[in-house]
Amino acid sequence: MALFLISVGAGLYAANHPRIAQFENDYHHEPKAFLEAEIQRTSNSQRGLALVFRILPAIVIIAAIVIMLAPAHREDCESFYHYNFQGDSF
Repeated sequence: MALFLISVGAGLYAANHPRIAQFENDYHHEPKAFLEAEIQRTSNSQRGLALVFRILPAIVIIAAIVIMLAPAHREDCESFYHYNFQGDSF
């Protein structure tokens, strides 16, 4: 898990580090246009995030229903558990 978080953080840093200089240049060149563009960009990001938080729970709920309604899967898991974890010694 830690490796995953480190790799995500490194990827975000690598993707956004070059943009910092560009942001500074754009802001110093024309502050009003920069602010309007940033407001539009953050507004689009917020809409996208709201959409993700609607879709992700739906995916989780649908996956849970599919798992609960799959009788063959439950039987396979029960037989696997019964065969491997009965407590018998080797």
